[in-house]
Amino acid sequence: MISTIVVAVDGSEHQDAVLALAAELAETHGARLVLAHALLRAIPYGELYELAERHGFLDRVKAELDQASATPVMPAAAMGGAIPVIMVSQDTLEHVGSEVLAAARRSVEGRGIAIESRIADAPP
Repeated sequence: MISTIVVAVDGSEHQDAVLALAAELAETHGARLVLAHALLRAIPYGELYELAERHGFLDRVKAELDQASATPVMPAAAMGGAIPVIMVSQDTLEHVGSEVLAAARRSVEGRGIAIESRIADAPP
């Protein structure tokens, strides 16, 4: 018997198909659905921006993302000098994560299944 189904959500284009299948399984087996999001630390700034735009929450995180792009960090590169890197704050990553989870939740709500959402993080 399946009692819990955990789905990793990252806002990617593949997420919708995975969520639909997981929701169908949860309905069939009376299982709860746990939506889990790991903070997107390794995603380039531009992809975070596109993800927010694609899921319709860019207006809610744009100022935070724009602030990050205004202050690039210049770490030393292994060869060839410094390469600018845009560091997105922990708060912004958590905000984006909350929005990704909310969009995922909206896509499976109304099916009569129990849904939980969780954000995970680990040291970079």
